Amino acid sequence: MLGLVPARGGSLRIPDKNLAELGGRTLVQTALKTCTAARRLSAVALSSDDKRILGEGANVDGVICLRRPAELSTPTATSHAAVMHALAEVERTGHRRFDAVALVQCSSPFTLPADVDATIEVLERNDAGSAFSVMRLEHAYHPEKVRILAGERLVPYADVLEPRAAHEVDALWINNGSVYVTRRETLEAGSLASPDLCGYVMPPERSLDINAPRDLEFARFLHDRHPDSYRRRHDSRPGSP
Repeated sequence: MLGLVPARGGSLRIPDKNLAELGGRTLVQTALKTCTAARRLSAVALSSDDKRILGEGANVDGVICLRRPAELSTPTATSHAAVMHALAEVERTGHRRFDAVALVQCSSPFTLPADVDATIEVLERNDAGSAFSVMRLEHAYHPEKVRILAGERLVPYADVLEPRAAHEVDALWINNGSVYVTRRETLEAGSLASPDLCGYVMPPERSLDINAPRDLEFARFLHDRHPDSYRRRHDSRPGSP
């Protein structure tokens, strides 16, 4: 199992997002430490086109730093292409052939090593092609409550005039952007997501995905409330004191 942190240098909404600091650590360093503390990863790699980001990886023991080609580092480049490049490069250096890849995102700084391990275990327990971390969709964003604004008129997105109460509708789940685990066969078929896809449930407090400046501000607010707990959780393997 290869743990891979993808971290290109460009960011449209937050300049140098992956180098932004949270609690004295960059987001990329936090993601790498999460991976190196996980029990189920055989190796950890960092994929980036940015020298500064690769320098962050060089400061974390056990991380394989991979320079990503420019054509795989554009805003339109796919995560799948970056994963396939990383697999080939790591194996070219002498590692054995990997059976699967666990993609861990820098933009989800509250992901724990235990979350990475648990997503892998969901994949294996169900003999699935892929397993992604998910969070429960808040009832306020349920499709029955979503509207299209046509001029100034609100038109139901779903064919429902009166939304039902939370206890009357099925729970819905969405990717939280933290961990994506995919088997080799699925990757070689051209996708991160297998038709046989499983989900590992993460709580809302660990599901923050940093995509805009206010997300980063909120992450710093949450960290500052419990800084010791945050650092201890990411520096320790699951089950350690």
